[in-house]
Amino acid sequence: MCKISVLIPIYNVEKYLRQCLDSVVNQTLKDIEIICINDGSTDSSLKIINEYASQDSRIKVIDKKNTGYGHSMNCGLKAAQGEYIGIVESDDFADLKMFDTLYNTAKKFNAEVVKSNYWEQVSDYSRFIEVGKLTPYEEIFIPINNNSIFQAPTSIWSAIYSRSFLLKNDIYFNETPGASYQDVSFVFKVLACTERLFFIKEAFLHYRKDNPNSSVKSKEKVYCIFDEFNEIERFLKERKDIYNLCKYIIEPLKYKHYIFNFNRMADNFKFIFYKRMSEDLETDNIAGYFDKNYWQENKWKEVQLLLSNKNEFFYHQYEKNQKYRAYVIGFLSKLKTYSNIYIYGAGKAATNVLFKLYQRNIPVKGVLVSDMNNNPAKLFDISVTAFKGNNIDKEHDVILIATKEEHQYNIFYELQSEGYYNIILITEELREALNL
Repeated sequence: MCKISVLIPIYNVEKYLRQCLDSVVNQTLKDIEIICINDGSTDSSLKIINEYASQDSRIKVIDKKNTGYGHSMNCGLKAAQGEYIGIVESDDFADLKMFDTLYNTAKKFNAEVVKSNYWEQVSDYSRFIEVGKLTPYEEIFIPINNNSIFQAPTSIWSAIYSRSFLLKNDIYFNETPGASYQDVSFVFKVLACTERLFFIKEAFLHYRKDNPNSSVKSKEKVYCIFDEFNEIERFLKERKDIYNLCKYIIEPLKYKHYIFNFNRMADNFKFIFYKRMSEDLETDNIAGYFDKNYWQENKWKEVQLLLSNKNEFFYHQYEKNQKYRAYVIGFLSKLKTYSNIYIYGAGKAATNVLFKLYQRNIPVKGVLVSDMNNNPAKLFDISVTAFKGNNIDKEHDVILIATKEEHQYNIFYELQSEGYYNIILITEELREALNL
């Protein structure tokens, strides 16, 4: 038995596949098997994994017709022989110490699951994503007793899972077609069943997110998220003890995913999706599955409006979504009218704005701060410089103030007093519109 079986599901990813495979075969933990599941790729992906397999005996290739992500992952799970299971998506890549760190932690603390934070990757730039900020770090805990982790991004690939734990609890992926949301039910099952979860604050896995604003435009995908929650409920109802503990946790998570998908849904599918969503939530409410103690206050108010007035809620959400879409388009279009873009601030807000603009292929000329004390020399590969003595063209360049909101207006008035008028505040509303 090897220490970790690393599953790599593959479908038409020739552009990124070599980087992914290199990051796995060169792990500092050598006692691993690498299971590449080719899901009927029509590009050169199969050729690439066969090439790597001919050079490394640890690589096993499963080549099958296209049956979807869930089936691919289950094929990998059934073939795996490792003590633990790891997952690396074929367009992502891992830091070389990832599995060494996760495995040694699992053994030290006798953990069923070891999870970490991750990097969000756009082209060559990485942004730290803290999945575990509401959960305990560096100690064993039971997720059901600390249920905020259920609301965190699924990020199945930033963890390892005891194979015996998965087998004992009959945890597999939902085998719906394509690659839509099958991680939702898998993660919920894991969190509902494990009694020994350990969270590491470090990040190792680089999750590629080059198209964060893609929408659901396929009729076949409209109801996929409902399939995931049906699978969760099927799984839990077979385990009455767990179901009674989890039934209140499901609803805020369900609402979160439903609203996220509603906002991503192509306009011609919004109404049919909403009809199904509202009926589903209404049924659960009648069944007594809603408990205010498990909800954030603003989300509780939203869902109460939905339950009391479906039509008003629909039009409120739709108009809000349209307003934000128009807001973002207007903001980005405005930026393109300036010769150069500067960001004032070098903290988290500025990093998020810079990352978002990079995703949109909008270049930033420089990052400005009041002084260089306690600030980085660069943000990504862009120099951070003191505002005083800059060479900004006051007529043709623009400054985006991306600091804490309580500081923005003082900075704004200071810039105005020095003759700068092309100034945009990254306000809370704009941040929400940009999904920062």
